[in-house]
Amino acid sequence: MRSLDEERHFQYFRMSAPKFDDLVSRVIRYLPDSHQNHRNPIGASQRLAVTLRYLATGIGLQALSASYKMGTSTVSGIVEEMCSAIWDALQGEYMAFPSRGQWQDIAEDFRRQWQFPLCVGAIDGKHVRIRAPARSGSDFHNYKGFFSIVLMAAADANYIGSFMSMLAHTGVRAMEVSWVAVPSDPDWQRATSIYPPLLSYQAPQHPVLFFSWGMRPFPYR
Repeated sequence: MRSLDEERHFQYFRMSAPKFDDLVSRVIRYLPDSHQNHRNPIGASQRLAVTLRYLATGIGLQALSASYKMGTSTVSGIVEEMCSAIWDALQGEYMAFPSRGQWQDIAEDFRRQWQFPLCVGAIDGKHVRIRAPARSGSDFHNYKGFFSIVLMAAADANYIGSFMSMLAHTGVRAMEVSWVAVPSDPDWQRATSIYPPLLSYQAPQHPVLFFSWGMRPFPYR
Protein backbone atom coordinates (compact mmCIF):
# COMPACT_ATOMS: atom_id res chain seq x y z
CA MET A 1 0.00 0.00 0.00
CA ARG A 2 2.80 2.43 0.87
CA SER A 3 4.42 1.65 -2.49
CA LEU A 4 1.70 3.72 -4.19
CA ASP A 5 2.60 7.27 -5.16
CA GLU A 6 0.28 10.07 -4.04
CA GLU A 7 -1.78 10.16 -7.23
CA ARG A 8 -2.30 6.40 -7.38
CA HIS A 9 -3.06 6.29 -3.66
CA PHE A 10 -5.84 8.83 -4.16
CA GLN A 11 -7.22 6.96 -7.17
CA TYR A 12 -7.18 3.66 -5.30
CA PHE A 13 -8.62 4.78 -1.95
CA ARG A 14 -10.27 8.10 -2.93
CA MET A 15 -8.18 9.91 -0.32
CA SER A 16 -4.61 11.05 0.17
CA ALA A 17 -2.10 9.14 2.29
CA PRO A 18 -2.13 11.77 5.10
CA LYS A 19 -5.94 11.63 5.22
CA PHE A 20 -5.75 7.84 5.32
CA ASP A 21 -3.35 7.93 8.28
CA ASP A 22 -5.53 10.47 10.06
CA LEU A 23 -8.60 8.28 9.57
CA VAL A 24 -6.75 5.25 10.96
CA SER A 25 -5.84 7.19 14.10
CA ARG A 26 -9.47 8.24 14.54
CA VAL A 27 -11.16 4.87 14.05
CA ILE A 28 -8.73 2.52 15.78
CA ARG A 29 -10.25 3.08 19.24
CA TYR A 30 -13.68 2.07 17.94
CA LEU A 31 -12.56 -1.21 16.40
CA PRO A 32 -13.29 -4.48 18.20
CA ASP A 33 -10.42 -6.76 19.16
CA SER A 34 -11.84 -9.77 17.33
CA HIS A 35 -8.93 -9.90 14.87
CA GLN A 36 -6.18 -9.44 17.44
CA ASN A 37 -6.16 -12.99 18.84
CA HIS A 38 -5.17 -14.60 15.56
CA ARG A 39 -1.67 -15.74 14.90
CA ASN A 40 -1.42 -13.14 12.13
CA PRO A 41 -3.73 -10.31 13.22
CA ILE A 42 -5.10 -7.94 10.59
CA GLY A 43 -4.03 -4.41 11.48
CA ALA A 44 -6.24 -1.35 11.47
CA SER A 45 -4.56 0.09 8.37
CA GLN A 46 -5.16 -3.09 6.39
CA ARG A 47 -8.76 -3.27 7.54
CA LEU A 48 -9.34 0.36 6.54
CA ALA A 49 -7.70 -0.29 3.17
CA VAL A 50 -10.06 -3.19 2.50
CA THR A 51 -13.08 -1.12 3.50
CA LEU A 52 -12.15 1.97 1.50
CA ARG A 53 -11.49 -0.14 -1.58
CA TYR A 54 -14.93 -1.70 -1.20
CA LEU A 55 -16.62 1.67 -0.74
CA ALA A 56 -14.66 3.34 -3.54
CA THR A 57 -15.34 0.73 -6.21
CA GLY A 58 -18.37 -1.30 -5.18
CA ILE A 59 -16.34 -4.41 -5.96
CA GLY A 60 -17.88 -7.71 -4.88
CA LEU A 61 -16.71 -9.23 -1.62
CA GLN A 62 -15.41 -12.37 -3.30
CA ALA A 63 -13.27 -10.37 -5.72
CA LEU A 64 -12.09 -8.14 -2.89
CA SER A 65 -11.17 -11.13 -0.72
CA ALA A 66 -9.15 -12.60 -3.59
CA SER A 67 -7.37 -9.28 -4.10
CA TYR A 68 -6.35 -9.08 -0.43
CA LYS A 69 -5.89 -12.84 0.04
CA MET A 70 -8.49 -13.06 2.81
CA GLY A 71 -11.56 -15.19 3.29
CA THR A 72 -14.83 -13.76 2.02
CA SER A 73 -16.42 -13.95 5.47
CA THR A 74 -13.38 -12.17 6.94
CA VAL A 75 -13.67 -9.34 4.42
CA SER A 76 -17.40 -9.08 5.06
CA GLY A 77 -16.80 -8.76 8.80
CA ILE A 78 -14.03 -6.21 8.30
CA VAL A 79 -16.21 -3.98 6.11
CA GLU A 80 -19.11 -4.10 8.56
CA GLU A 81 -16.94 -3.38 11.60
CA MET A 82 -14.95 -0.63 9.91
CA CYS A 83 -18.03 1.18 8.55
CA SER A 84 -19.46 1.17 12.06
CA ALA A 85 -16.17 2.46 13.48
CA ILE A 86 -15.96 5.24 10.87
CA TRP A 87 -19.48 6.35 11.74
CA ASP A 88 -18.76 6.32 15.48
CA ALA A 89 -15.52 8.25 15.00
CA LEU A 90 -16.70 10.92 12.56
CA GLN A 91 -20.45 11.35 12.99
CA GLY A 92 -20.18 13.74 15.92
CA GLU A 93 -17.81 16.04 14.01
CA TYR A 94 -19.09 15.89 10.44
CA MET A 95 -22.75 14.84 10.74
CA ALA A 96 -23.70 16.08 14.17
CA PHE A 97 -27.40 16.56 14.83
CA PRO A 98 -28.26 20.29 14.93
CA SER A 99 -28.20 21.92 18.35
CA ARG A 100 -31.07 24.01 19.68
CA GLY A 101 -29.30 27.18 18.57
CA GLN A 102 -28.75 25.78 15.08
CA TRP A 103 -32.43 24.81 14.85
CA GLN A 104 -33.33 28.39 15.70
CA ASP A 105 -30.91 29.74 13.09
CA ILE A 106 -32.41 27.44 10.44
CA ALA A 107 -35.93 28.56 11.36
CA GLU A 108 -34.88 32.20 11.12
CA ASP A 109 -33.37 31.60 7.66
CA PHE A 110 -36.63 30.05 6.44
CA ARG A 111 -38.60 32.99 7.82
CA ARG A 112 -36.28 35.65 6.37
CA GLN A 113 -35.48 34.10 2.98
CA TRP A 114 -38.74 32.30 2.17
CA GLN A 115 -41.29 33.99 4.44
CA PHE A 116 -42.00 30.56 5.92
CA PRO A 117 -42.18 30.82 9.71
CA LEU A 118 -41.43 28.15 12.29
CA CYS A 119 -39.83 25.75 9.81
CA VAL A 120 -36.63 23.87 10.62
CA GLY A 121 -36.23 21.80 7.45
CA ALA A 122 -37.61 20.66 4.12
CA ILE A 123 -37.89 16.87 4.19
CA ASP A 124 -37.76 14.38 1.33
CA GLY A 125 -37.02 10.69 0.95
CA LYS A 126 -35.27 8.37 -1.46
CA HIS A 127 -35.81 4.63 -1.84
CA VAL A 128 -32.43 2.86 -1.77
CA ARG A 129 -32.67 -0.50 -3.53
CA ILE A 130 -31.55 -3.48 -1.42
CA ARG A 131 -31.61 -7.25 -1.55
CA ALA A 132 -34.46 -8.48 0.64
CA PRO A 133 -33.15 -9.62 4.05
CA ALA A 134 -33.77 -13.23 4.97
CA ARG A 135 -37.21 -14.00 6.40
CA SER A 136 -38.35 -10.38 5.98
CA GLY A 137 -41.39 -11.24 3.87
CA SER A 138 -42.82 -8.09 2.32
CA ASP A 139 -41.49 -5.75 5.01
CA PHE A 140 -39.01 -4.04 2.69
CA HIS A 141 -41.11 -4.23 -0.49
CA ASN A 142 -42.20 -0.79 -1.66
CA TYR A 143 -44.92 0.55 -3.93
CA LYS A 144 -42.44 0.83 -6.81
CA GLY A 145 -42.15 -2.93 -6.95
CA PHE A 146 -38.70 -3.53 -5.47
CA PHE A 147 -37.11 -3.97 -2.03
CA SER A 148 -35.66 -0.89 -0.39
CA ILE A 149 -34.95 1.12 2.70
CA VAL A 150 -35.78 4.81 2.79
CA LEU A 151 -33.19 7.56 3.13
CA MET A 152 -34.94 10.52 4.73
CA ALA A 153 -33.11 13.84 4.73
CA ALA A 154 -33.83 17.43 5.68
CA ALA A 155 -32.36 20.52 4.06
CA ASP A 156 -32.13 24.01 5.48
CA ALA A 157 -33.20 27.23 3.76
CA ASN A 158 -30.00 27.22 1.67
CA TYR A 159 -30.52 23.70 0.27
CA ILE A 160 -27.82 22.30 2.57
CA GLY A 161 -28.55 19.00 4.30
CA SER A 162 -29.01 19.38 8.04
CA PHE A 163 -29.64 15.75 9.02
CA MET A 164 -30.62 12.39 7.57
CA SER A 165 -31.66 8.94 8.66
CA MET A 166 -32.25 5.52 7.16
CA LEU A 167 -35.70 4.07 7.78
CA ALA A 168 -36.13 0.32 7.56
CA HIS A 169 -39.32 -1.34 6.33
CA THR A 170 -39.82 1.71 4.06
CA GLY A 171 -41.35 3.19 7.20
CA VAL A 172 -42.05 6.79 6.30
CA ARG A 173 -44.72 6.68 9.02
CA ALA A 174 -41.90 6.29 11.52
CA MET A 175 -41.75 10.09 11.44
CA GLU A 176 -45.04 10.04 13.36
CA VAL A 177 -43.26 8.55 16.38
CA SER A 178 -40.73 11.36 16.73
CA TRP A 179 -38.18 10.32 14.11
CA VAL A 180 -37.59 14.01 13.51
CA ALA A 181 -36.16 14.65 16.95
CA VAL A 182 -36.54 18.41 17.18
CA PRO A 183 -35.63 19.36 20.77
CA SER A 184 -38.75 18.82 22.86
CA ASP A 185 -38.89 22.00 24.91
CA PRO A 186 -42.25 21.90 26.78
CA ASP A 187 -42.54 25.70 26.78
CA TRP A 188 -41.99 25.80 23.03
CA GLN A 189 -44.55 23.07 22.43
CA ARG A 190 -47.18 24.89 24.51
CA ALA A 191 -46.58 28.25 22.87
CA THR A 192 -49.48 29.54 20.78
CA SER A 193 -47.02 30.73 18.14
CA ILE A 194 -46.24 27.15 17.09
CA TYR A 195 -48.70 27.66 14.21
CA PRO A 196 -48.33 30.40 11.61
CA PRO A 197 -50.30 33.54 12.60
CA LEU A 198 -52.68 33.33 9.64
CA LEU A 199 -54.33 30.27 11.19
CA SER A 200 -55.62 32.34 14.09
CA TYR A 201 -58.02 34.29 11.91
CA GLN A 202 -58.40 32.58 8.55
CA ALA A 203 -58.01 29.18 6.96
CA PRO A 204 -55.22 28.52 4.45
CA GLN A 205 -56.11 28.70 0.77
CA HIS A 206 -55.28 25.03 0.31
CA PRO A 207 -55.89 22.18 2.76
CA VAL A 208 -52.80 21.51 4.83
CA LEU A 209 -52.02 19.07 7.64
CA PHE A 210 -50.19 20.55 10.63
CA PHE A 211 -48.28 18.54 13.23
CA SER A 212 -45.72 19.45 15.86
CA TRP A 213 -43.03 17.99 13.58
CA GLY A 214 -44.20 18.47 9.99
CA MET A 215 -46.66 19.87 7.48
CA ARG A 216 -47.84 18.27 4.26
CA PRO A 217 -50.24 19.69 1.63
CA PHE A 218 -52.83 17.30 0.25
CA PRO A 219 -52.03 16.16 -3.32
CA TYR A 220 -54.30 17.51 -6.04
CA ARG A 221 -55.47 14.09 -7.19
